[in-house]
Amino acid sequence: FQDFQLLYDRTVEKNLPRWATAYKFSALEVETTLYDITVQVGRTGVLTPVAELETVPVAGSMISRATLHNEDNIRIKDIRIGDRVIIRKAGDVIPEVARSLPDKRTGEEKIFEMPRNCPVCGAEVTRAEGESAVKCTNPLCEAQSLRRLQHFVSRDAMNIDGLGDSLIERLCASGLLEDIPGIYHLSDKKDILVSMDKLGEKSVANMLEAIENSKKNNLSDLLFALGIPLVGKSNAKILSKTFRSMDAITQTSYDRLISINEVGPKMAESIITFFSSDENMSLIGELRALGLNMNELSEENTDEGLIFSDMTLDRKSVV
Repeated sequence: FQDFQLLYDRTVEKNLPRWATAYKFSALEVETTLYDITVQVGRTGVLTPVAELETVPVAGSMISRATLHNEDNIRIKDIRIGDRVIIRKAGDVIPEVARSLPDKRTGEEKIFEMPRNCPVCGAEVTRAEGESAVKCTNPLCEAQSLRRLQHFVSRDAMNIDGLGDSLIERLCASGLLEDIPGIYHLSDKKDILVSMDKLGEKSVANMLEAIENSKKNNLSDLLFALGIPLVGKSNAKILSKTFRSMDAITQTSYDRLISINEVGPKMAESIITFFSSDENMSLIGELRALGLNMNELSEENTDEGLIFSDMTLDRKSVV
């Protein structure tokens, strides 16, 4: 360790000028009109308000919609329907409403109220004490099912090329796709798929091949695709490398989970709750029967903290 520290210190002294100061340009802000606020339902049932905007160019993109995050954010920023607002790209990527411009109000603006019922299925919505999220209480909500399917096939999850959001919407609307296991039964409906508008034999064949190939994906991809609350892509990789198999993860304990540096109490509770669900375990069983890989594929050392395992330091390079 001392040798490594010496190498690091000398590298820093040699390559990083201590006299330099880094500056970051502030995000480009643009004024526009917020003419409506709609509500989207996510895969976990969370209702998210979305600003419908007069289209304007922002940092190279034409922006007509922007997230408002939650009801509290709207209240804090005093954003109203009909307001003139300032928008920008958070992190230069995600469009957001930075603030409203109260001085430009005409008196016709309307205060937004979160709906008391899901805008898709009509079920009652709830907001847990101490949380900002408003959730649909219906686990069978069509919007949630659609978002779960779209998340499952997305690039960061199972990465099924050719099965995009719009196609999934069409398949669900036509009754050809109802749940995640149904993705792997689409090969039985090839003739119907080929006959659909804007789908040809070649594109369908490529999509079905991508679906079949996804069965070989790593365990981390499947863990993320399942949409376990609070478990992101990097967390899924950590769980996969730590436990090595789906069986080991489903049978683990809360204490074992929180012993992992990157897993906190809330995430541990979420993982335990997810795998305690008969519905989720049934889904995993179906996917296993369909031939999806349930194991970590890499041969990397999984001992936590051994980031320099099997590495050596060339003393001659320390100058």
